[in-house]
Amino acid sequence: MSGLGQIWEQLIQAVCRPPRDEYRIQDLLGGVGGVFSFGHTKARREDFQLTNTRGKRLEVSRFLNARTHTTTEPLPTVIYCHCNSGSRRDAEEAVFRLLPDGISVVCLDFEGSGMSEGDYVTLGAHEVDDVQCVIQHLRENGKASVIGLWGRSMGAVTALLCSQRDPSIAGIVCDSPFSRLRDLMLELAEEMKIPVPKYLVKVALAFLRRSIRSRAGFDIIEVAPIAKVEEAFVPALFGHAEDDTFIPKRHSELLYEKYSGEKNFVTFEGDHNSHRPLFFHTSVVIFFHNVLQLERSGAGPASASGLTSGLDRELFSFHSGGRQQVFPACHTTLCFATRPSPPFHPLLTSFILCFIRVRCFFFS
Repeated sequence: MSGLGQIWEQLIQAVCRPPRDEYRIQDLLGGVGGVFSFGHTKARREDFQLTNTRGKRLEVSRFLNARTHTTTEPLPTVIYCHCNSGSRRDAEEAVFRLLPDGISVVCLDFEGSGMSEGDYVTLGAHEVDDVQCVIQHLRENGKASVIGLWGRSMGAVTALLCSQRDPSIAGIVCDSPFSRLRDLMLELAEEMKIPVPKYLVKVALAFLRRSIRSRAGFDIIEVAPIAKVEEAFVPALFGHAEDDTFIPKRHSELLYEKYSGEKNFVTFEGDHNSHRPLFFHTSVVIFFHNVLQLERSGAGPASASGLTSGLDRELFSFHSGGRQQVFPACHTTLCFATRPSPPFHPLLTSFILCFIRVRCFFFS
């Protein structure tokens, strides 16, 4: 493959084939046995497989509080949606915050991610079908009473698209979504201050669009939650870091402004991949207490939520299979090329400069 062809291939990979989170089953909370504890909470993990609408196997995990995992009654459930280079391992922040209240947490490896089958991620276009597959399974098997979604980055976009498609979802938490994929890509190019006319950048993206559609089966132009949110009425909590330079805060602001359902918007310090602060997690827990209509006891949602169970400390003890380990209280989600990979910005820059110098003969 020529040097230009290699650059082009790397650019496609940066968009729809970011570094895959490779792990072993023992790397999940609870290890091979699936039993673990944290703070004052004893928990259990159940793993299962589903087949999505494209015939690909999805790996799914369901986390349960020990006081609820033996019941046959459907449970209030939150499905965690990971980012483009993530996996179900990223659901730890949801498990640690929600399980103390008996909220079941379900997470999956999207098609093309983690242990699931598939070669490509689609930044929300196909991931929404994977979530609907999980929702259908939970409802048909009587495992979930009410269902909420919690997504980060690509997962937040997926949650937004699901809320428009399935109004029976109780509520969604959207951490750092983008409003329109095409706009985000143009912004990234502009941020690099590339000394070429804007129309050439758009031409380059047009070629990229065609290649990605051929390779991964989705259209980057159609990945635009901003076009759907006026038709969404599910309660939503938006969150965004003030110093996010990859997906700027204005993307969430635009989505929040157009969103038709009940909504709230919180901002916090940090960037796209930083640990989320206790303030944000407290907001998330209270939000799910309300939309999942949990029976409150004691002093209310904040004190009943596990936020006072020791998880608000910087570190906490985690027990699994007789072993004790110390983990951060909030597991950071690795998103958008934070794992080793060719950076998106230089790749885009290199491609555009090469595009100007050389005719794209490899499209023939």
